Amino acid sequence: MKKLLLVCGMGLFALSIPAQSQTSVDTVMVPAQKDIKPLTLWPDDLLEYIGDYQLANGKTLYLTKQGSKLFGQIGQLPKHELFSTGLRKFDAKDGKLSVHIKYTWDGQITGKVAYIDSSRSTGAVPVFVEFASR
Repeated sequence: MKKLLLVCGMGLFALSIPAQSQTSVDTVMVPAQKDIKPLTLWPDDLLEYIGDYQLANGKTLYLTKQGSKLFGQIGQLPKHELFSTGLRKFDAKDGKLSVHIKYTWDGQITGKVAYIDSSRSTGAVPVFVEFASR
């Protein structure tokens, strides 16, 4: 009887080892950066976005057009060429500026900006800020 229990116990132990080794492996899923295909806008479509936007942190976002290209600049930081990634969404080709413009039901313009502030003494710092006004 003891041998039977010992054999059954050993069998269960042997079956549980592969099951444990399969579940003990830790995997980390890292999402790959998506290749964002830029949307094509007509040069006249860009005119809607040209202007100065006051940000909640006191800085100003300047959107300008040069030829058929849209550029964004925060205060005295470098200018970045922007491309459209969605409805009223623009990203810099170098990834250092992202702008999302929204229109409210009453015609007000709001939005969000994310940029890398390289002017700080502590080095490049990511900044996320909303529009204060246009």
